[in-house]
Amino acid sequence: MEANIPLGIWREHTEKFSPSWFAAVHAAVPFIAILRKSVLMPKTAMAFTIAASIIGQVIGSREERRRLKSVAASKLVFAETPSCEPTRLAIAGHYRTSSSADVCC
Repeated sequence: MEANIPLGIWREHTEKFSPSWFAAVHAAVPFIAILRKSVLMPKTAMAFTIAASIIGQVIGSREERRRLKSVAASKLVFAETPSCEPTRLAIAGHYRTSSSADVCC
């Protein structure tokens, strides 16, 4: 499951059903097959490994979506004071101080 979390993050940045999307979804399949053969897992364990792969993809894509939302929200931070003093606006790390002519009291 842990190996599929980075693949889910990668999948979040691809267009659905594109070749890179299919690569992100199926990249772990050979490694899972090698693991099954080397450890001699029973065939009933296949359901658990497939479920873990899907869960890892979902966790990775949701965490990346949440991270992208927080990055987008942090770029639009507005800090204002309600008085007639000069206000200071912070937008994506750039500051602008407005004069009293800009602010209507």
